[in-house]
Amino acid sequence: MNILLVGEFSGVHNNLKDELISKGHSVQIFSDGDGFKSLRYDIKSKLVSHDKWYKFINCIYLLFIIRKLIGYDVVQFINSSVFPPYYYLFGIPQLILVLNKKKYLYACGTDPNFLTAKNELEYFPNTSISFPSYRIRLHRYFISKMLKIIPATYSYYLGYKKHTNLTNPILLPGSKTEQKSFKKTQEPLKILFGVTREDFKGASHIYEALDIISDEFGNKVEISIVKNLPFEEYIETLNNTDILIDQCMSYSYGMNAIFSMQKGIIVLSGSEEVAMNYIGVKDCPVINIVPDGQQIANKLKDLIVLPRKDLDILKRKCVSYVQHYHNSDLIATNFLEIYNND
Repeated sequence: MNILLVGEFSGVHNNLKDELISKGHSVQIFSDGDGFKSLRYDIKSKLVSHDKWYKFINCIYLLFIIRKLIGYDVVQFINSSVFPPYYYLFGIPQLILVLNKKKYLYACGTDPNFLTAKNELEYFPNTSISFPSYRIRLHRYFISKMLKIIPATYSYYLGYKKHTNLTNPILLPGSKTEQKSFKKTQEPLKILFGVTREDFKGASHIYEALDIISDEFGNKVEISIVKNLPFEEYIETLNNTDILIDQCMSYSYGMNAIFSMQKGIIVLSGSEEVAMNYIGVKDCPVINIVPDGQQIANKLKDLIVLPRKDLDILKRKCVSYVQHYHNSDLIATNFLEIYNND
């Protein structure tokens, strides 16, 4: 099967690509690497970003390589925003949507439907974001071309639940490279907060919590805050981490948590019971945090005072959890079942 994966913001499509290739399929990723993250891709989706004529240059470039983007058996998108509005003026998304066979949305990015989920949740990562009416019209056109919409988490289910072509969820895929061991806990306890989108992650609440922990525990903990690292450098940073603080504005965790747990790192992120029940998860080791600095600090304190052997048990549980629920082989098989049955 010849497959094009469109968009890459977190490693999800790269992980899926690696597994699909191992199963004998031909897979290409169409992306710009998502800025500073420098994520892997095969076909560059944007030539320039800051040139005076960048819109014109990018569109001419894509029209020049359009043959690389058509004729696939399956095209899977992360969200409609992978196409800037000006691409539509040159007909580029229209060509990709019309001149390929089966089109799917793996809903795990910010789009107008996702934002509607905030009406049913107590807290939400994108309360300050809105889409102008023309973007909503383009999104509706885009969605109308999808054969199936596949939600990754509970929030995306809420955003798309009125669509009759919504499937059961498929969980985010972990890395194909399995973790064989993890770093055993030593002193001081190393806590990491990796910052990308501060409002989205609820950074102000997390900073408050880290200040409380620093004042109370001093040199018993080593707190690191890293911002906007390239993906590979960030993954390397995880190797020296005991506890990761991911985000506090979401009901579910994302790829950052999965990459971390796969390395045996204890994660604080979203794991609300209703969201875990939706994806069929039991006994999730992700420690649920909410947008409240004191609550986050209390969760960290509970970990810091644990015997180190108990922390190692929790780390081992994180590794096993990813191997079971985010197994890339099983997840790729789930996608292939949808592709083959349509």
